[in-house]
This record gives sequence, C-alpha cells and structure tokens, in this order.
Amino acid sequence: MVLHTLLQLAGVSFLALTASAQNASMSAPGSPAVDNSTTYMNPILDGTGADPWVIQDNGWYYLTFTLTDNITLYRSKTLTDWNDAESKVLFNPPSGQPYSTDLWAPEIHNINGSWYVIFTADPYGDEPPPEQTQFCTFDCPAVNHRMYVLQSSSSDIWSSDYTLKGQLDTFDQFAIDGTYFVHPTGLYHIYSCWYDGLQSWPANLCITQLSDPWTTMSNLTERTIISVPSNPWEKTPYGRTSNVRLSSNEGPEQLISPTGQHYLIYSAARSDNPNYCLGQLALKPDGDPMNAEDWVKNNEGCVFYQNKREQAYSVGHASFVKSPDGTQDWIVYHGMQNPFLGWTARSIRAQQFTWNEDGSPNFPRPGYGPYPVPSGQRRLALLHDISIRTFPPATALHDISRASATSSSTNSLHAPLKSTFNSRPRLDLYPDQITTNRSKLVEDKMPNPRVYTNPAPVTESAKAQLANFHCDLCNKGYARQNEFAAHEGSYEHNHNKRRLELKAMSVSMSNSSSGTKKKKKGLEEEGIMEIDDGNGAGGGGATKSGGVGDVGPKRRFKGIGGGFKRTVEGEGIEKEKDEGSTGGKTEGKVGLSEKEEEVESDAEEPGYEYYDPLKGTACTAECAGLCAAG
Repeated sequence: MVLHTLLQLAGVSFLALTASAQNASMSAPGSPAVDNSTTYMNPILDGTGADPWVIQDNGWYYLTFTLTDNITLYRSKTLTDWNDAESKVLFNPPSGQPYSTDLWAPEIHNINGSWYVIFTADPYGDEPPPEQTQFCTFDCPAVNHRMYVLQSSSSDIWSSDYTLKGQLDTFDQFAIDGTYFVHPTGLYHIYSCWYDGLQSWPANLCITQLSDPWTTMSNLTERTIISVPSNPWEKTPYGRTSNVRLSSNEGPEQLISPTGQHYLIYSAARSDNPNYCLGQLALKPDGDPMNAEDWVKNNEGCVFYQNKREQAYSVGHASFVKSPDGTQDWIVYHGMQNPFLGWTARSIRAQQFTWNEDGSPNFPRPGYGPYPVPSGQRRLALLHDISIRTFPPATALHDISRASATSSSTNSLHAPLKSTFNSRPRLDLYPDQITTNRSKLVEDKMPNPRVYTNPAPVTESAKAQLANFHCDLCNKGYARQNEFAAHEGSYEHNHNKRRLELKAMSVSMSNSSSGTKKKKKGLEEEGIMEIDDGNGAGGGGATKSGGVGDVGPKRRFKGIGGGFKRTVEGEGIEKEKDEGSTGGKTEGKVGLSEKEEEVESDAEEPGYEYYDPLKGTACTAECAGLCAAG
C-alpha cells in the first residue's frame, strides 16, 4: 500500500509500472525475466559449497562459506537463489602467514554496531611437518588450525573494508568452526577442540568467555568442554568402539527459540561421511554457559539427518535465518547427493523448519523440493526487480552499463547490479519437462533429484578456483588437491579413461591391420614372396589346413635360383616361376583372374580352418605322419 501510494503521488500507476518493467525485459534480448516462481529447488547455489553462514541485514541476505583461499561475501534479495548474487572479497591472506591456507567456515556477526568475521586457518595447507605429527595420537593434518577475527571499518556490512584484528586465543591448540555465543551473561566463543594440543581425536566442543570479539578472557583451566562425541551417531563409522578416531563434534551454531530458550546446534560424525548430521544441546534456563552441567544433550539421536529416499546425505554445518517478512525460520546447510565423492560433493541447501510444543526446533527431512519460497520473498523480489528495471525506462538490467557507455544520458538512478533472478532453463529436469526451444521452464513438474548435477560455478572467484587442479580428460577443475584426487578415483574419470584406452586400442589394431597389408605389398614389390615349406600339414602360419594367423615358424622366405616363388599346397597354383635375377612374367595362374589376383582382403579366405589345440603345429615333412596321427 505504501509503495502504491508513493507511485500514485509520482503520477505512475502500479499496473503501468509493472507493464513497463515487463516491456523492458521483452525489449532487450537475453534480459532476465521477473521471477514469479512460488517454489524453489535445492541446492540454492550451483557448484560445490560447504559450511554456509547466512545473515539478514537491511533487506538483504548475506552468505559466506568455505572457499579455502579467501573469504568472500555474497548478497542477494532472495534466500533460495544465489546463482546471480553479487560478491565481494573481504579477505585475501598473504602467503607465509599462520592464516594463509585452508580458511574454513567463516561467519560474520554484528556485535556492538561493528561486523566481525570469525574463521579458522592453517599455515601449512593441512600438511604439517613430520617432526610435529609424530607426536599425535592419530593422523593430525589439522593440528595447526587456529581461529582468527576480521573487523569491519564501519557499520555497513557491504561497503566496509575488513582488516585482520588478530588471532582468537585457543591456547595454541587445535581449533576449528568457531562461533560467537551471545548470552545475557556475556559473549562466548564455542569451537571444536581436542583435549590437548596433540591428542588428535576426539573432536569436542569447547567454550571460553570473551572480553571482546577478538580477546579471550578465560585461561586454559577455565576452558570448558561442554560436549564429547559419546553416542554411536557421533562416531565414524557409526558406533565405532575400537578407538575414538574420527569421532567428532563440530560446527556449533546458536539458535534461540521464540520462547527465549538457548540451543546449540552442532554437527556430529565426520563431514565426508553419509552419517554426518546435526545434534542438539540446550542450555538450562538461567544456566551458566561455562558450566558443563548446565548443558543438556539430546542423546536420543540426530535432530537433522540423512534422507536416503531422496539421496540427501551428509547434512550438517547449518546456520539459521528468518524469512523476508520475519514470520518463518529457515535452516541453511550443506549436504551431498553422492556420498562417495567426499567433500567435493557438498552443496548448499535451505529449508523451512518449525518449533515443537516444548520449544525445541522441529527440523524437516532434508531433500531437494520443490518447496514453497520463504514468506515475503516473492513480493520483495518483485519490487526489487521492478525498481532496477524501470530506471532508465525500457532498458534491460544487464544493458545498463552498455547503454550508459553509448549515450550521454545520465538518468540512471541505480548503479548496474547483478540480477538475483536466473532466466536460463533448469537442465536438472527430465527432458520431457523442458519445452522444445529449451528456453522456458515447464512449471508444475517434479524435478528429478536423482539425476541432478551441479553446473559450473558462476562467480568469478569460484571460476578462478578451478584453475588450481584441472582434469583435461573430463574437462573439470577443482580448487583443492584432495578434491582433484577424489575426482581421479570417481567412476566418471575412470570411465572416460577406459573409453580413451579402448579407442587407442582400436586405432592401434586398425593401424596393425593396415601395416600388415602394406608389408605384404612391399615384399611383393621387392620380389619377395612368402612360401610355405613343408607339406601343409598344420602349422603356425596362415595355411590352408589350419594355423593361427601370422604367428609361428611356418612362414619362410627363401630364394630359388636368384628369384623367388610362393606355392600354395593343395591348389596346384604356382604364383611365379623362377625367371632368374631379371624377373619374368607371371605364368601358370590357375583359376584366378588378374582382377582377383590384385585384390587383397583382410577377411579370412574361404577354406581356412579353425585352430585345433590338440593338433600339432609347425610340422615338417619328416614329422607329417606323426602330426596326422595326432
């Protein structure tokens, strides 16, 4: 109503404005259409993505997730489609620093009017020196991971510059997946930790109190372990009893219920395993976050876990956000469709969740959809799309910069933005669900998640990552060596490799056959003819009475009086008579015309017999009787 009133005051009707926006999109070929969809599909971002963190501020959604070599922030007006979101690199670490590699699980929080990015990083790319790892109880590639903090230059999350504030003290011990826990009693840091610096596994949940977002107030003895992976579903493989290796609690996130109850939702088991899921801790009313006894663990099982029927595996490391109108709660998480590809198979998804009568979260079964879009998203997206399409009139969004470059007009009220809508057809549908021109989505059709594949990344930073490790055979790129190694062991890569080998083998056989013909022709041109000495009773050559092709000792080349001749036993055919060194005309051809004599064929000639393994081979005239006798 407010927008309608403002438009009336400006002398423009809402219907006319809508029509103008539609005409603008139609007038420029290739311009994205207004998103009128009421449903969406998972994943919400094409390509690989893990450890998503989403926050809402001033009408925008902001997303960051693990990219390993930098921290990038994305923003979008819609929660369920990030393929055309704007992006901005917040932090690109220099080399040779303790935080230069493997930047994982970044989160951005607004604390006291400033924005803080908390993340974990490593100096060695998860390849510590053996002088250090020899003291670990198990393999410990992440032994040097620590927590770090960036601070914004202003209260504006998007326009701010971000600088490294410092390392968040975890007592020089392993620390990943840290988050801020805001409570009336103070600010806390909860992260995944070991018992000490070298006891690698289990991974527990530790808490320390902070005096500010980058300073730890607690000492090592005050640090509290509030959860250990003691349940079967927190171990890898499920129910492991031999030792505590791969038993893990990680990815903690604060969640406050509508009644004010404080929950901690964390990830359990190993993140590249199908059993990866979400567990739940609840802080008692008036409980002390630093007191382990005040945390109540839900030991009945995962509160959010894999859905095999829809091929949704390894679901975890979640964050929580409201719908655009604030009436719904949403979980944003990562999961896999193929659990055998490891970490490279993770993608970012989102679904609505509700609350149980006791105030605890009621998470849905993970899946692919289609699901209704968040409440208020369609209206917000439509208004945003209209606003960026009507100034200047009849100019498509992606043509704004081109129009401004070719015209002196300066009537554009908005800088060029990337649209949050995607007009390309969804190729993850069944073929019969796409129109013949493949340019318009046929609605009210169920996409098939079982054949869903993630298209190539869209953002420039994601594309740049693919240059690190590239498979020329499959024409695919990967950002990390372990992702590339997983691809090399995949069915797709080995299938393509085998096809290439078979093709090479086929070419080799073809060349071999062609070479044999050329060899025979060359010998004949030189006056060298193949002969079959012996009486034709079997043999290793291609004789009339048996043999196995061109192998074996039956073939012989011999000169006769300065010339050469070839005889074929049993046919009475003499191909060439000795004419001395000067050669001579071919005589005595019986039953063969000149045309038939010149034609060569790779096919087996009539009269050839199959090789009999019980029959002697390479017999000479002296042993012919023995061979005939078997």
